[in-house]
This record gives sequence, structure tokens and C-alpha cells, in this order.
Amino acid sequence: MTPRVSWRLTWDPSKGWPDGYLSVVRIEFKLFATLSEYLPAGTQGHSVAVDIPAGTTIHEVIDQFHVPRAKAHLVVVNGVYIHLSERDTYELQAGDALALWPPIAGG
Repeated sequence: MTPRVSWRLTWDPSKGWPDGYLSVVRIEFKLFATLSEYLPAGTQGHSVAVDIPAGTTIHEVIDQFHVPRAKAHLVVVNGVYIHLSERDTYELQAGDALALWPPIAGG
């Protein structure tokens, strides 16, 4: 069973509230390899169910979990790669699975 986490984003009042801020959607947030250390304490496995305000973007989730953006190298939503240029505007939907991998090096 995937643990659940609820949190509320802190919005900048000078920018106004996003449309639908009273709505909440649930996503699955998955962190792989060294990024798993950013999951809440006590999380078993590599994923957690998260309740987020409707209209939340990928970067807002990444920031909420204090994952350094530079470490979120490969970002996938429902199995589809999301380019860096889209992560500030891509709004997550109910049921989405957001997965992150760090840069991989090898030899």
C-alpha cells in the first residue's frame, strides 16, 4: 500500500491564487535511486500518494519535497518524458504518476 501525504502549497499572495485552488487532486509521486531520500520519513518503497491543489505544476511538487531541481534529471508523467521547459507549466491531474530519476553516470 502506498502511503498518503497531504500538504498545502504556500502561494505568493501578490501573484494571486491559481484557478481552482480549493480543489484537491491525488497523484502518485515516485523518486528513484538517490532521490528516494527526499520522500517523507517512514515511506516504504519509492512512492507516495500526494494530495495537491488542482493546478499544481511539476516544479511545485519537486520544490515542496525539497528535491533540488538539478537532481531531477529525468522527469516522467504517466510514462511520458516531460522536457525541462514544460515543468513550470505542466499541471498535474488526478491519478497522474510523477516519477523522477537523478542524473546517471557510469563507465
